[in-house]
Amino acid sequence: MSKTAMRRTALGVATLILALAVGCGGPPAGVGEKSDIFLVDKAEINLRHVIDHTSCPGPPGALTITNNGKNRMLWDLNGAPGWLDVDRPSGTFDPEERSVIYFSYNCSRNRPGKLSAIVFITMVDFTAGAVVGTRPIFVTVVVEQGGHVAVNTGV
Repeated sequence: MSKTAMRRTALGVATLILALAVGCGGPPAGVGEKSDIFLVDKAEINLRHVIDHTSCPGPPGALTITNNGKNRMLWDLNGAPGWLDVDRPSGTFDPEERSVIYFSYNCSRNRPGKLSAIVFITMVDFTAGAVVGTRPIFVTVVVEQGGHVAVNTGV
């Protein structure tokens, strides 16, 4: 299977999983199950943004994925909403290699409230062309209204 075909397969599988998760109220059976080949260091990212006090985009949250398999892997992240920036939505890595993915709130919806989404990371074995697994990552951003900051003028 060519690189392009594998990438399309990974995108299709992740999109299908996302559609099933949204349509059925949760990820399908098998999604998020433990695999020794594909490791994710956390299952959720929590960010906080204070309007007029936090820079835009806001400080990033990060997670690390690890390829513990014997083959090169293709990973792909799907389902990020418009208010969430992801520094690298896909990539490849060799056995025993790690990749860090950074998430940040981009202020496109800059009003107070709580935003949440589930994004999915899918891992495909580059050599076999088979999906190794898909992990849901729960992302929450709390957007708060900033108050006035008191400034002491010394007078």
